[in-house]
Amino acid sequence: MNICLAEGGQRIGRNPVSYEIKSILYFGEGESVFSVLQDLRDYFTKYFKNDFWLSENIPSVEILNLRATPAMVAEDSPIV
Repeated sequence: MNICLAEGGQRIGRNPVSYEIKSILYFGEGESVFSVLQDLRDYFTKYFKNDFWLSENIPSVEILNLRATPAMVAEDSPIV
C-alpha cells in the first residue's frame, strides 16, 4: 500500500478525531481489493481490542474510488 495523502486534525469542517488516508493499494495473486480490506478490518479488531477507545471505535475502511480491475498475465504472454 502506498500512502499518497494522510490528513486529519483541526481544520474547519473537519472532525478532530477523524483521520483520512488515501492510498494506492497493490495485492498479490489470490487476493482482491475486498480480501485486503477485510484483512485490514481484522487487523484493527485484533490489535485494538485492548484499547479502551479504539475497541469501541474501530476505524472504518471503505472504497472511495476503484479505478481498475487487476488481472494476472503470464510471463510468456505476447503482451508482456
